[in-house]
Amino acid sequence: MSDFLTSLKRLPGNMPPGTYTMWMPSEVEPFFTPSVTRHLISQVYQAINQIETYTFSLLLKKLGYIESDISRVNLPVDLTEFPVTLEEAQPFLMTASREKGIRLHFDDATDPINRNQILASFLALVESVQQLILERKLPLDAVDGEMPINWWYACDQTLTAVENNGEPIKALGKVIIE
Repeated sequence: MSDFLTSLKRLPGNMPPGTYTMWMPSEVEPFFTPSVTRHLISQVYQAINQIETYTFSLLLKKLGYIESDISRVNLPVDLTEFPVTLEEAQPFLMTASREKGIRLHFDDATDPINRNQILASFLALVESVQQLILERKLPLDAVDGEMPINWWYACDQTLTAVENNGEPIKALGKVIIE
């Protein structure tokens, strides 16, 4: 289905201690608003909108959390963390919640180019799930006020306004593992 799904693995043991973010400034991407990461995250949120339950189920199956015959899984109410890795990549954190959706958080030492390659691979997976759902005319997830895309739009608007006012963005989606 995609390189992301094929190489996705549950991280054995605990997540290494550190700070994990969806984005943080770097030499390659010093500002959030024009960053490739922002563009990829936006594309993921748009593509995964109303198909989160299918995508989450697929990811949980691959990681061995659920049986293969389960086609949809609701996102958890509370933030849930899944330490994962791709073949020959640094470990990263996949989180899921009803409010914010499925997100990927990377160690602050992760090269932005590698992060963006992983995000692009995740986007390809989401787009393939979207295509399959449309082709098979499967029912979409319900539309409500707690849709993760609404969180993303609000977050993106806020961060863009802050950065446009000359204030630097220090991180997006920070999770600290001790």
